[in-house]
Amino acid sequence: MRLLQARFGGSRLASTASIKPRYMLIYDYVEDVLEKRAPHRAGHLSLIEGYVKDGKILMAGALSNPPDKAFIVATSEEAAKTFSEEDPYVKNGVVTGVSIREWNTVEFSEQ
Repeated sequence: MRLLQARFGGSRLASTASIKPRYMLIYDYVEDVLEKRAPHRAGHLSLIEGYVKDGKILMAGALSNPPDKAFIVATSEEAAKTFSEEDPYVKNGVVTGVSIREWNTVEFSEQ
């Protein structure tokens, strides 16, 4: 998928933009997340992989320096909510806060 295609030097944008709602699942982590997540990491990653294969999660990742938050981009609010309820990180106290925010992405297609 091409998210952006632009020409510089005074040319106009060579694509048509459309707004696509996505849902950002935001995790707040415990202070010592790197140690506390270790026993639950395989289950967490496996759950993400299943949701990706089902087309319900588009991408996921944690911040670093410090690793205090993670973001998971879901295709629906329901997918984000269900994922967080099933996630071993949430169930085992690695995550201290969960929020879901609608995120309007801009996607481009060639004209």
